[in-house]
Amino acid sequence: MADSAVRAFSSDLAGGAVRRRHFVVIGSGAGGATAAWVLAEAGHEVTVLEKGRNYFRGLDDPKGLALPLFGGDEIRQRRGFPGSDVLAEPRTGRSQSEAADGTARTVTGFINHFPATVGGATTHFDAKMPRYWKIDFEMRSRFGPVEAADLVDWPFGYGELAPWYDLVEEVVGVAGDASATPAFVREQVPRGSYPMPPGPPMYASLEIARGAERLGYEAFPFPMAINSVPYDGRPACHNCGYCSGFGCPINARGGAAVTFLRRALLAGARLVTRSCVTRIGTDARGRATHVEFLQGEHLEPERIEADGVVLAASAVESARLALLSRSSAHPAGLGNASDRVGRTLCFHASTFAGGTVPQRVHAHRGRSTSHCLMEPAVPNTESRVARWAGLPFLRGGVCELGGAPNLIDEALAYDQMPFSDRSEHKSLMRSSPNRDRMLALQMLAEDLPQLDNRVDLDPEVRDVYGLPVARITYSPHRHDRLAGLYWGYQLRKIMRAAGAESAFFLPHGVMSPLANPVSQPLHMGGTLRMGADPASSVTDEFGRIHGSPNVVVADSSVFPTFGAMNPTLTLMAVALRSATALAHGESRARRGPRFSQGHQDNTERS
Repeated sequence: MADSAVRAFSSDLAGGAVRRRHFVVIGSGAGGATAAWVLAEAGHEVTVLEKGRNYFRGLDDPKGLALPLFGGDEIRQRRGFPGSDVLAEPRTGRSQSEAADGTARTVTGFINHFPATVGGATTHFDAKMPRYWKIDFEMRSRFGPVEAADLVDWPFGYGELAPWYDLVEEVVGVAGDASATPAFVREQVPRGSYPMPPGPPMYASLEIARGAERLGYEAFPFPMAINSVPYDGRPACHNCGYCSGFGCPINARGGAAVTFLRRALLAGARLVTRSCVTRIGTDARGRATHVEFLQGEHLEPERIEADGVVLAASAVESARLALLSRSSAHPAGLGNASDRVGRTLCFHASTFAGGTVPQRVHAHRGRSTSHCLMEPAVPNTESRVARWAGLPFLRGGVCELGGAPNLIDEALAYDQMPFSDRSEHKSLMRSSPNRDRMLALQMLAEDLPQLDNRVDLDPEVRDVYGLPVARITYSPHRHDRLAGLYWGYQLRKIMRAAGAESAFFLPHGVMSPLANPVSQPLHMGGTLRMGADPASSVTDEFGRIHGSPNVVVADSSVFPTFGAMNPTLTLMAVALRSATALAHGESRARRGPRFSQGHQDNTERS
């Protein structure tokens, strides 16, 4: 299983390093941990700098992992555990029109923050791990330009990334059912079996799936990096219900820390926590020479020399750090000669649908959601709405079936109802229409890249470290608004077909994603885009920054487009490919990993 894949990949790369070099990896999340493993396995010296704390125990213990310092505790989430303190480290935001009017900011505080902790966002994600589709890599060539969007193709296709997908799935442990996957999905993502079968289905997910099937949709088990059986020395999930937004208390979830980072540390990498990176230093040629950071409780300034740097701090923070890393060779910021750093910022366009059912469905327990449907991710080129709006297509995205608020969220929602007294609040909590009797569905849709959606440095607001905070300028494209509206109506029909007595939908773009965190999932990408032309991209196809080739970006900021699926699996696969090119050269990376699992024939992927 995972061990055989790791051994085969390590054997394939053994002895490939020309000389031992020192790489500094900034960030220990999905991309950073993955890159650190490749570089450490290749025999290089690797130092991983992580701004947050380490809540895992035994990551570097060859005898095995201990239980982490996590628990199913809703109060911890309210304290920001393990996320960033948005009072100490806020972000600021504004819309495109506000930016055009010269408004500096209209929001200060929370804007799509990732946790600052070992393992990054994978310490709290609900572990949805679908692959991007073939069309996600070639949207421009298939559908042509879109007015006011900067739609492009990726520099490689699904066929080249497929074997890296295979390897990631083996290492983290993805549970799924290829035989239950609809034919139109299999055509887009040809593959073999999953490392594990799906976990037990959630009642709420099944009820929505039945409603969807009554309307002709094909719901199926969502591929998830959550153990359905013991895997790689970690136990099976016990379905406590604290997945999305919480750390796994038993290490059953295949996040970056317990998979790739652990393997990197066992291969000799060094992890340094409480390290806030402030700048990547470069020489006169533009190449990275060192990394500057603030260390420990007292924020002591430190500097570490490096032969190469892997930047994997998230799409927002990586762009911010590039802009902070000005030098004589990079006067506008690292890799920013063409003013592309921070641009084409993408979130996923979120549309919600919900409804109240007579029976209790316990949607707050289990794997967050266990089923999905993907028909909305098929671009509709015949849509009258699209033609009316001058769009070549209308596209939604993957739909997560199930989920509901936690107890504290429900109580706070009832508390905000006007003219209600204590007895009514108690009655609502007992009947629980917005939690235990609630069906919910979320669609994560294509967010078309726009040059004016961007990250830059706020000219006035500073964080607790004295650094300019990231300023987000963002407005949805009209395609995203129309797709949310169109599919919102369809999703409400699914709620009705599932037996909801009352049903509603909230299309993308109704509420500002900057002012209301419910409007966006914690997904982001696109700010350090890959591409062949330095005039229209920041990195090459292996994540190497134009003008600073020993800095490799290994997070979702390199994504040219953001796709219609959850991004973590693709992020890890791209990071594996880029790190292999850094350690062993382009030809080895293009060849892909080779490991004997008998799952699939990679020649059928193009």
